[in-house]
Amino acid sequence: MTSAGKIRAALLFLLVLRPFAVLQAAPETQPSAAWRVEPCDSFGPIQGKTSLAELIRLFGKDNVRETRIEGAEGETYPGAIVFPNDPLKKLKLIWKDDVKNAIAEASVEGEKSVWKTAQGVTLGTTLRELNALNGRAFTVSGFGWDYGGRVLSWNGGALAPPFPKAFGLQLSPNPATPEGQKNAPAVTGDKALPSSLHALQALEPRVVEMSCQFP
Repeated sequence: MTSAGKIRAALLFLLVLRPFAVLQAAPETQPSAAWRVEPCDSFGPIQGKTSLAELIRLFGKDNVRETRIEGAEGETYPGAIVFPNDPLKKLKLIWKDDVKNAIAEASVEGEKSVWKTAQGVTLGTTLRELNALNGRAFTVSGFGWDYGGRVLSWNGGALAPPFPKAFGLQLSPNPATPEGQKNAPAVTGDKALPSSLHALQALEPRVVEMSCQFP
C-alpha cells in the first residue's frame, strides 16, 4: 500500500471510531434519562400520576418500600421510598391521598445522588455553581430552621424558566470552614439573603435536597 493509501485508510478508521467515542462520552456530560429530573414534570419515569402499582412495575417490589415520610415541623405523610437501601438512588415520594394513585411530592436528600437536572444540578451542587448557572445572584433563606437554606427566587436568572417555584432546592452550610463559623450568625434565621453575600459564600453551602411538588 502506498503512503497516500495508508493515510486514507487511517482517516477512514478514525471516522468509523468517532461516533462510538461520542456515544461513550455522552453519559459524562448529560444525566441518563432514567435519572433525569424535569422540574416539575418527572423524576426519571416517575410522574405525578404514577401509582404505587406502577412504581412496583417500574422498579420491582424489593425496591419500593411503603412508609410515612417526614416533612417540615415534624409532620408525617403516607408515602413510599424507591431504592431505600441505595443512598445514591434513594427517592422519597408522598401520596396525594390514601388511594396511592397519584404523587404529591418527590424528593431526594443527602450528599450525592444519581438524580440530576438537565443543567447538572444535583445533591452536592455548590452555591457558587448555582450562581454561575443562573448568571446572577439568587435569593436564599437564612439557615438554622425548618425552611432554612431554601432557594426563594432565581431573580429572573437563567434558572428561573426551567426551575418553577414548585421545584425546591435546599442548601446546607459547611460549618467546618473557619471563616464560615465566624459568619454563621449573619446568615441564620428567618431572613432572605442574596447568594452573592460574602458571609453566605464563606459557609460553602451545597444542595442537600431537591424536591418537586406535582400539580
